[in-house]
Amino acid sequence: MFSRARQFACQVVVQVRTATKRAAGSRTSMKDSAGRRLGPKKYEGQDVKPGEIIMRQRGTKFYPGENVKIGRDHTIYAVEPGVVRYYLDPFHPRRKFIGVALSRDIKLPKPHFAPNNRRFGRIELTNAKAIAKEKSALPRKEYLARDSLLKGLVDREAKRQEFLDTYWKYVSEELKVPVGNEWKEMASNYLLRYKVGLKNGYCREDAQFNSKYYLEQTLKLKAKRKEWTDEYLNEQLQHLEEVTSLLNRSVSFSNKLDIIPFISDEQRAESRKTLLEALKGFNVVKTKEDKKKITELFKDACNYLSLAEEVQLRRQYMKPVQSELLDVNVAKNAGKKTKVIRRFNYEKSKIDIIPRTKEAFFKRI
Repeated sequence: MFSRARQFACQVVVQVRTATKRAAGSRTSMKDSAGRRLGPKKYEGQDVKPGEIIMRQRGTKFYPGENVKIGRDHTIYAVEPGVVRYYLDPFHPRRKFIGVALSRDIKLPKPHFAPNNRRFGRIELTNAKAIAKEKSALPRKEYLARDSLLKGLVDREAKRQEFLDTYWKYVSEELKVPVGNEWKEMASNYLLRYKVGLKNGYCREDAQFNSKYYLEQTLKLKAKRKEWTDEYLNEQLQHLEEVTSLLNRSVSFSNKLDIIPFISDEQRAESRKTLLEALKGFNVVKTKEDKKKITELFKDACNYLSLAEEVQLRRQYMKPVQSELLDVNVAKNAGKKTKVIRRFNYEKSKIDIIPRTKEAFFKRI
C-alpha cells in the first residue's frame, strides 16, 4: 500500500511574484515663483532723487557711472538728485553705463580729464540775519565743548601774561634797562619765545635765532599793515637787535626753564667739573650728613647742567633704593632698624623674606 501511494506522488511548485518596482509619487507643487521685476525703473531724461532705483539686473549688463552706486544684487541706484543718463564711455567701449547728471544741460560722459561735477548742498544767503546766524554757528561737537575751550583759552592767555610780567620784572630790576613800552614788549616777547624754543628741544643758539627771526617777521608784517616808512621800520629792527644782543649776554634759562643770570659755556664746564670732583666721595649715602651735603651740591646744578646730565648724576649718587648686596649680612631679627620686603621666588616657588636697613632708602635716612 505504501509503495503504491509513493508511485503516484508529485511535487507542486507555487510561484509568488513580489512588487519590485516603486510606485511613482504624484507631484502637487506645479507652481512657479513670481518674477523679480528686473529691468529699468527710470529711463533717459527722467528726474531721480537720492536712493531711487534706476536699474534692476542680474549681472552687470549696465555699469555704474557718475553719481550712482551699485548694490550687492547689481541694482543701480542714484546717490544725487538729477537727470538719468544712459551712455557709452569711449575708454570702455564694451560697457554700457548709467549715470545721473546734476542738471539737464550736463552731458555724459564728461571729458576724460575733466573734474567731476559735485553738489555741495550750499545756497547763497541774502538775508542779513541769516548771514549773521550762519557765521556764528558752530558744529555740535565744538558747541558742546565751547565753555571748556574758552576757559582753556583764558587760562593760557593769563599764564602767558604772567610769564611776560615775570620776565619784564626780572629784566627791569636785574639789568636796569630803560623803562618803556617798546622795551617791555620786545624783551618780554623775546624771552617767552626763547623759553618756548628751549622747551621744544632746540639748543640755546637755535632758540635765540628763531626767537629773533619771529620778532623780525612780526615787525615787517606790522609795518606792511600800518604802512610804516622804511626809515621807521629800520629803526625798529635796529632797536630789536640791541634788545636781543643785551638779553643774550645777560640772561639765560636753567634746565627747569627758570630765568637766571647768563652763564657762559666755560663757566658751565668749570661748574660741572667741580661738581664731579665733589661727588667722588659719595658712592653710597648712609648718614644724614652725607644726604645733606649731596643735596646741597645738587641745589644749583640745574643752572649749569643739562636736564639729561642732572638726571643721570642724580640716579647715580642719589639712588632711591641701594643695591641689596649691601644688606646681604643683615640679620632677620635686627629689630626696628630693618624693613622687611617679601618677594615671590619663582625658582623655588616660595616667598623670600629680605631684610633691608633704613640706610638703603634715600628718603628714610
